[in-house]
Amino acid sequence: TIRGSLLSKSQLRRMFLPALRSGFLGTFIGVLPGSGATAASLLSYSAQKAFKNEEPLGTGAIEGLSACESGNNAAAAGSFAPL
Repeated sequence: TIRGSLLSKSQLRRMFLPALRSGFLGTFIGVLPGSGATAASLLSYSAQKAFKNEEPLGTGAIEGLSACESGNNAAAAGSFAPL
């Protein structure tokens, strides 16, 4: 169902800081010429591993997923700066 696929308030709270942190990191990585979304995604994930999470990363924790995807998307936007 559609209602079952929506995120809960607690999941949104858990995603906010990793997404914000990874967004800034991904934008910085995207501005660098020659680095891409893959590098930003990997660096965002490794940066998130340094922080305390409710679930261990590598098991589908929402913090890790949100960090990777935010870094990836922010790098795409940041890559327009050198363009």
